[in-house]
Amino acid sequence: MIVSGNGEYGLASAIKEKYPEAMFASRSNDWKLQKEDDQDRFAKETLNHDVYISCSTLHSFNQVKLLEKVINAWVENEHAGRIVVMGSSADTPVKGTKWIYPIEKKALKAYCRNLGNLCSGGHSEKPINFRITYLSVGHLNTIKANDKHPDVDKLDLNYITEVISWLLAQPLTVNINEMSIDPVQLKKN
Repeated sequence: MIVSGNGEYGLASAIKEKYPEAMFASRSNDWKLQKEDDQDRFAKETLNHDVYISCSTLHSFNQVKLLEKVINAWVENEHAGRIVVMGSSADTPVKGTKWIYPIEKKALKAYCRNLGNLCSGGHSEKPINFRITYLSVGHLNTIKANDKHPDVDKLDLNYITEVISWLLAQPLTVNINEMSIDPVQLKKN
């Protein structure tokens, strides 16, 4: 398993706890995944793994760009495996805002939908040998989210790693194109 994300923080830390053998790529270990050269190097490295989890928020559409490089490497090399792309429930609402994050996640979701269609043969293209899931999640229980949204109920990181494990356990004859998970806001007494 290879994960784009820092295994010391957020969801990536929960993934590291569940999968200690996984390789993590982030600035903390000299991967500059917003740079094209490192994106190319990372895409090549993913060929040594059968699971890729895209867990790092890379601004300026770099999460999409990195995924595209990985996809191209996997298709070119007829690589088989699973890809789980961490999205956000911010990919759904339309607000009058200059905030680009939701637009980046919408682009990521649309790209994953197209790739999911390739799993079943696509439109006149050769089916791909891997499965891809876009996992849209609401607020996660992280230090950053707790600081930014202290009064919002959040999803447990270990629960999300269990969802990821479930996705990875599905038969290769099935592709779970996308899932959306949000925390229920329980009324406080």
